[in-house]
Amino acid sequence: MTKHKADFLIRTKSITYKKYTAPLFDITSGVTDIVVGISPTTKAVKELCSKENLPQTIQVRFVQVILPDGEVEVLVTSVLDKELLTHQEFKELYFKRWGIETFYEILKNRLSLENFTGTSVLAIQQDFYATMFISNLETIVAHDINQELRDKEPTKIHQQKVNKSISFNTIKNHAFELLFLDGNIDKALDTIYQLLKTNKVSIRPNRHFDRPTKDEGKITKAIKSSAYQKRRKKMIF
Repeated sequence: MTKHKADFLIRTKSITYKKYTAPLFDITSGVTDIVVGISPTTKAVKELCSKENLPQTIQVRFVQVILPDGEVEVLVTSVLDKELLTHQEFKELYFKRWGIETFYEILKNRLSLENFTGTSVLAIQQDFYATMFISNLETIVAHDINQELRDKEPTKIHQQKVNKSISFNTIKNHAFELLFLDGNIDKALDTIYQLLKTNKVSIRPNRHFDRPTKDEGKITKAIKSSAYQKRRKKMIF
């Protein structure tokens, strides 16, 4: 806010700034939107604010959002003007971050970004950029095929899209071929396109999965996958 003049929107837990957020988490309270001043709660943060010449108190806005299943979420934002953004509009704005969240999940779990092949700065940088390259290449190839599927099958009940489990594996297995092939790469690209076209999944809008409970959250598929990947040797393609 101070350095970059940028606003933020994040989700807050019920135990964070409870004296302000408790009415918002209570759906019967009638409170949906409040602006308060918050200050650092620890000595270390206060000293850091002083060192960095940051304000000791900032004004923030807590906003209540009710999900389709009735669950209450409370968001905190630096956008204080209630005419600029009403509390109802924050629900749509908050969900726009979902594509970013799922991309992080793909990088960390499906592509095992955190399972580095070495401990040096160079090794970590190489792994990071190699993973981003694979991700970007998959996005470019899959985008064209997904567009083709939408154009060819507009009347289907469920539109089709590329199966990412297949597409990432295909791209990784053909990456070196695309980069170092001496001859025409059209054949290699055609092979990739055919594999992706014949491995599709249906798009089911408005699918909803219950958020795992506190105990279930420790054993979700993504967490188990991440733990497994961190304890095995990274596969090099």
